[in-house]
This record gives sequence, structure tokens and C-alpha cells, in this order.
Amino acid sequence: MDYVTIAIYVSMITATLMTLAIATSLKSSIYISLRNLIFPNTQINNVKEEAGFIILHPLFWIVSLGVSSLFLISFILQIKNLDIVFEWVFFSCAIIFSLSILYPMVLWYLNRKYVESLKYVIGGISFGSLAAITAYFINTISTLLMQTISGFETGIVLVFIVAPLFEEIIKVTGIYILAERKYFNDIYDGIIVGFSIGCGFALLENMFYIVTKIPSFSLEILIFRIFYSTLAHASFSTFGGIIIGKGKQDTGQNKFVVYIMAIMVSLMAHMAFNILAMIDVINVELLGADFYMFSPVIVIVMIIFIIASTWNKKGV
Repeated sequence: MDYVTIAIYVSMITATLMTLAIATSLKSSIYISLRNLIFPNTQINNVKEEAGFIILHPLFWIVSLGVSSLFLISFILQIKNLDIVFEWVFFSCAIIFSLSILYPMVLWYLNRKYVESLKYVIGGISFGSLAAITAYFINTISTLLMQTISGFETGIVLVFIVAPLFEEIIKVTGIYILAERKYFNDIYDGIIVGFSIGCGFALLENMFYIVTKIPSFSLEILIFRIFYSTLAHASFSTFGGIIIGKGKQDTGQNKFVVYIMAIMVSLMAHMAFNILAMIDVINVELLGADFYMFSPVIVIVMIIFIIASTWNKKGV
């Protein structure tokens, strides 16, 4: 069985599972009509809530998909001998896309599977993908500026400080915007939004990573990206979502100081992961270790914490 066939099967299974999951939440009600899609109800209480409304709107999802696709295609078309590696590119992107959507869908389905929170999942993934594109340009510009000013290579600064800082600010900002919605009112909402935004971010970042590494490609690297990298990004932003959700749950308000706290917590988690990942690379590449140890462990610990948090809120 070749890569393309596997990718098609995986895509079909993902589409089927999503259809079944959504169907169970619809029951006898209509999710959204064509009229509301084209002419949405814009009677919003305030400007901040309207920003959240935009992220939850299907037109935003379509725009996000279009922009993300064009971004990736612009790099795919630069690949030399694309016809030779096309199967690998198609296979990798299909696997990354499928799992990046399935992770938050599973989290949603196992807990509060109703339509309003499903919109948070899809909106979060869409926002996360655009956040990855935004972070790419910000990180690129920041690196060029630092190299121009200092005259030195700033790769380490980018990995450990600049990239985590801007990436978590953008992702947590999405959570903060959606927290203005009246249906966003507790820790679970923060978890589902943060996790979805993180998966959306990792979706585009992983595809970009695989595409720009060609002609070098490795199944082991793909597995590492779709599991550890995706769940790591999802966990970072989920911690921020927990902070914001807890603040909204306790006070009924979406306070700016809580937003700053959420950024700091997400940033510390991201920086800790990058440090442990670097230690793993040193152990494997220089010291001859057989496998990565520290970064997978911290991802597992973070996921266990998130699952425990959702179980604690289940049924509330």
C-alpha cells in the first residue's frame, strides 16, 4: 500500500468520525442555516464579544483554510522534483491534518458534546492556523532584526525566548478574545479553546516543517511531530485557557491581568519543553542515547494534567 492510498484512507476515516461526532450533537436541531452563514446575526453586546463572534463564524473558518492552504502551497511549489516526493508530502499533510483535528474533537466528544462548544473547537483550530502564519512572519522579522543589530547568529535566542514568547502571546490572545463570549464561562471552556488553538497552530507548523525539510524526510520525525509536537503546543495554550477559564468562572469577568498571567504560564511551559527537547537532542546526537526521554515525559505529564482537569469538570 503506497503513501497516497494510506493518506486517502486516513482522510476518509477522519471525515467519517467527524461526521458521526457532529451528528450526535445536532440531534433534531439545525446547526447553522445557509442564510445565517451568508447573513449572520450581528447583534452583539460589545466590540470584544463581536471579535469572538468572528472567530466562531464559518466564514472565518473558510478564510483560515484558504489562507493556510495558500501559505503551504507557496512553499510546496518551491520543492525541486515535486513529482518524486509528492506521495510523501500528500501522506504527511493528510496525517498531520487528520490528527490535529481529531485530538480536540475527541476531547470535545468525551466531555460536553454540544453544538456551542463544537464551534469553539473549529474556531480554535482555524485561529491557531492563522496564528502559526502570523508567528512565522514575526519570528522571521525578529531574527533578521536581531542579527542585523548584534551581528551574531541568534538561533538559540529565537528557539528559547523569541519564538515561545510571540507564539504564546498570539495563542493566548485568541483564548482571551473568545472568553468575552457569554458561553465561555468556566475552566472546561478554557481547556477546549486552548487545546483547539494549540492543535491548529501545530497543524500548520508541522506541515511547514515537513515541507521545508524535503528532500530529507523521515517517518520517525513525522511521528514525533504529530504526537509530541502537536500535543505539546496544545498543552501550552491549554494552560493559558485554564487560567482564563478559572478567572471567568470565579469572577464572571474576563480580566486583563488574568490574560497576562495566562501568557506567563503558557510561556514558561513552552520554554521548559524547548529546554528539555534540546537536552534530548544533545543526549541522542552527541552522547549516543538511544531515544528522546525528557520531552516525551513532560508532554505525557501535561496531557495527564489536562485530562484530569476535564474529568474534574465533566458533567458540570
